Amino acid sequence: MATGSGSTGCIGADMIEAARGLAGILARSSGVFRALRFALNGRFAPCIVRRIEPFLAAPVLDIGCGTGELAHFIRLPYVGIDTDTVFLPAAKREVRRGWVLAADGARLPFRAGVFGSALLIQAMHHLSDDLTLAILAEAARTSRRVIVVDAIYPAHGPIRKWLHDVDRGKDMRTLG
Repeated sequence: MATGSGSTGCIGADMIEAARGLAGILARSSGVFRALRFALNGRFAPCIVRRIEPFLAAPVLDIGCGTGELAHFIRLPYVGIDTDTVFLPAAKREVRRGWVLAADGARLPFRAGVFGSALLIQAMHHLSDDLTLAILAEAARTSRRVIVVDAIYPAHGPIRKWLHDVDRGKDMRTLG
C-alpha cells in the first residue's frame, strides 16, 4: 500500500481549519447545507448506496459518517459514528432509522458481532495506515461484513477544486 506525501496541495493548515469552521456553520443550517452539498456532490451518496445495497445487512454501522449523507439513503437500521462532532448535528437530521453518536472507530463501544455491516466510506484518505488498520480490525470485530469505498475523483470547477483540496486528506493511497 503506497501512501501519499502528506501534502494537501496548495491549501495550508489555516485554510483547512477555516473550511472546517465554515462546514460546521453550514452543517448547523440544514437548508443551506443540503443545497450546497447537493449542488457540489448530489449524486455521490445515492450512487454509492445503490452499489453497496445488495451487500448490506442490518444493522448498518457507518464509521466516519460525517454529515450522515449515506444515512438518508440507507433503508436499514443505522448507527453513524464520527470523532468530529462538528458534523453530527447534520448527521442526526439525516438518520431515519437509528442514531448517530461521537465515537472513535479504533475503539468502538459495541459488542462483537452486533452489526450486520460496517461501512468505511470516503474516510480512509483522512487516516494514517496504523489508524486504518485499527479501525478495520474494530469493524471486523463488531460486524459480520465490512464494506470499504474510498474513491477520489478529479475536481472540476473552482469551488469543487477548492473543496477537493480541503477534503483530500494527508494519507492518500494508490493501488499497485
